Amino acid sequence: MWAVKSHYYSTDLDFYNFPYAFGQLFAAALYEKALEEGSGFAEKYAELLSHTGNMSCEDLCARAGFDITQKSFWESGIKMYKKEVELFIKLADEISGE
Repeated sequence: MWAVKSHYYSTDLDFYNFPYAFGQLFAAALYEKALEEGSGFAEKYAELLSHTGNMSCEDLCARAGFDITQKSFWESGIKMYKKEVELFIKLADEISGE
C-alpha cells in the first residue's frame, strides 16, 4: 500500500506523517530490543502496553526502560531495515551474477 500513497512522502505534510514514522520506528526499535533481551522483554512490553494512553510517550517508554529521547534508541529500529536492505542488495547481486 505504501507504493500508492504518495502523501506519505510529501514534505508539506509533516504532522500527518509523524504518527506513521514514529510508530514504525518505535515498533522496529522495540523488536530489536526484544531480540536483544529475549524472553525477559515480554514483561517490559506488557508494562508498556498497560499504561498506553495515560502518559506522555517519553514517560511511558521510560517506565518500561526505554529512552526515546536518545538517538541510539531510534537507530536500533533503523538497524532492522538496514539489515533488510543489505540482504536485498546481496540477493540482487547474486541474481545478476555480480
